[in-house]
Amino acid sequence: MTDNASRSTSKDFTITIGNPRPVITSLSPSSKTAGEAGFPLTVYGTGFITGSIVRVNASDRTTKFESSTQLTATILTGDIASAGNLSVTVFTGLPGGGSSDSPATLTVNSVPVSITTATALPGGETGIAYSTILAATGGTPPYDWSLSSGDLPQGLTLSGSGAISGIPATAAAPASFRVRVTDYAGSYAEKDFSISVLNPFPVITSIVPSEKVVGEPAFSLTVNGSGFVPTSQVRYSGGVRTTSYVSATQVMASISADDVAVTGVQAITVSTPAPGGGTSTPPAVLTIALPVTPPRITVQSTWSFPSRTRADAFAQADYRLVGLPGDSTIPVTAILRGTPETDWRVAWDNGTSTNYLVRHSSTAPLSFGLGKSYWILSKANVTLDLNLPAVTVNNRNQAEIPLHPGWNMITNPFSGNVQWSTVVAANAGIENALWSFSGAWSTGTQMIPYMGYYFHNGQALGALRIPRPGALPKAAVNTDHSVFAWKVDVALKQADIVDSDLSFGVFRDTAQRPAPLHKPRGLAGIPETFFRRTDIDPAYPDFATDFRSPSSEVEAWEFRVTGVQGIASSLTFRGLAAVPPNVRVVLYDEQAETHRDLRDDSVYAITLHLPESGYRVLAGEQEATQKLLDLLAPQIFSLGPNFPNPFNPRTTIPLVIPTMTQAQVEVFSILGEHVATLHRGSIEPGRHWLEWDGLNSDGKPVSSGIYMVRVRTEDGKAAVLRVALVR
Repeated sequence: MTDNASRSTSKDFTITIGNPRPVITSLSPSSKTAGEAGFPLTVYGTGFITGSIVRVNASDRTTKFESSTQLTATILTGDIASAGNLSVTVFTGLPGGGSSDSPATLTVNSVPVSITTATALPGGETGIAYSTILAATGGTPPYDWSLSSGDLPQGLTLSGSGAISGIPATAAAPASFRVRVTDYAGSYAEKDFSISVLNPFPVITSIVPSEKVVGEPAFSLTVNGSGFVPTSQVRYSGGVRTTSYVSATQVMASISADDVAVTGVQAITVSTPAPGGGTSTPPAVLTIALPVTPPRITVQSTWSFPSRTRADAFAQADYRLVGLPGDSTIPVTAILRGTPETDWRVAWDNGTSTNYLVRHSSTAPLSFGLGKSYWILSKANVTLDLNLPAVTVNNRNQAEIPLHPGWNMITNPFSGNVQWSTVVAANAGIENALWSFSGAWSTGTQMIPYMGYYFHNGQALGALRIPRPGALPKAAVNTDHSVFAWKVDVALKQADIVDSDLSFGVFRDTAQRPAPLHKPRGLAGIPETFFRRTDIDPAYPDFATDFRSPSSEVEAWEFRVTGVQGIASSLTFRGLAAVPPNVRVVLYDEQAETHRDLRDDSVYAITLHLPESGYRVLAGEQEATQKLLDLLAPQIFSLGPNFPNPFNPRTTIPLVIPTMTQAQVEVFSILGEHVATLHRGSIEPGRHWLEWDGLNSDGKPVSSGIYMVRVRTEDGKAAVLRVALVR
């Protein structure tokens, strides 16, 4: 140092220049989100020097000096991995320096809660367990999951932990819905999702049963496998069958009797509709086979016949319709013992409209064959003990009986009973009538072995299919009173024989009009009734039924009666109560030219005098019916001619009386001597059939000769008839 006097002195001093103390004023950025990547942090303040270091939570970070007021530090990814506040300071070394007094705060914010699962969730299959877990991130666990809008597919639920699970109930188009996830702090996020539910592809592993016998009844088929749903359907050779869902591994199908009516191999599949689904492959196989039957059958039976003391004592009603089961050609002479025409007789109907009855003879021998029957009359019972080839069947387990047009005499080719309804079902369009004979005709419901039947082949079929016994009966053709406005049945009784298959009436609806049934022609003299309708069938005009449309006119049903002549018989009418009360029902007897009101008496006594007699049932309004009866009443008095003439020992003498009167009918010899009185007293109008037995008034036979039959009435009418008795 030098003073004013220029004196000087010196001394050593030391001056220390220290680093400034750093101060932080701000950070950029001042906050980050947890989980982000590392980044450069800009620190603003004062007192920064080249060696200043930025510290995060007291840990040095790579620092770049920008200026005394700005530093740039490298923040590591790990520094902001989780939410929280980071303490940021600046440290400057000696001399001076130090650590910034007030640390700055770098805020690490929590990650917002979000749903990370993809929008299109895995698809499901109907009936198969489904499960998927939704995922979220961010926020503050634990999370709670809920459905905010829309619906899950039926059968699925969403748990609070984010699991979607369950068994989808039905297939459907993609189901859209929105899910919300809420974190522990109450923050939430939402996201839209969709799930498609498809039907699974069906697979068959087995069916029960896998084999059936042709012709068996309907049954339930069990189909085992996988991928079945309530809408799955079993298909039988492509055709859908009624299906019951049991489980995802089993369904049941209803298989009808028609499905097993034909032999063959049937493909069984399961078809499931879209979405998804499909038809199972390969198909299962159901085999329909013929039953195992013996190649031959034992034929053991007896054909019984009435016991008569004389050959001429047999009547036509004593004939039997018989046949043999199996398939063989056996001459009738191999079964019937004795002399033809003496000990037995056989006849066959060849089906033609005339000259149809063919009798066995040495020049035209008859033989039993497949489905063929015969008229047989024998003095002795016929015992059968044969071993015959069994009938061959087609792929429907049916025998096929050869037919010709018109009437056929058929028999059961099997050894067990066959329901006729199964035959009708097997032969579409045939006439629903099987005629059997036991002294008189009657319709039957089954074909019994060893019996013969008449069948009308109006369709000119080449063969009649006969299902094997055991086939289920089909619904019978509706012939009950629901079809008819009214229906009357007629029964002819002659001795102990009753023919009761004649019916007439009015049906309700033309659409339900029952087809008329042909009635068989048989042997002459068999008691029977029939409608003769040449307008319906000129070749085979005899019918058992005649039903008409409703009419306001008088309807007339004409029917014929045949049987043994001279035997007291009767006609009985049943069902008259159903005829409307304003309709008069009258029977007109063409043979007697008289009538009977059937409401007064439904049983009408007759005695046949002709091979065939005619009757009419008139039904209509009272006055109109009476006018018709007046026209039918006899108008002319007449006697004869008698029949037979010449005669021995008796003859029938027709007498027609127009009005009620007193009459006397007597027989005189050619010399005028009184021989016998045939009638004396009142006599009703109509045709009367008087019989003279060739006896005189004392009951003694008169000799051969010409006799005069004379009738005289109180109103002055008289007639004489010549008759010839030849002893």
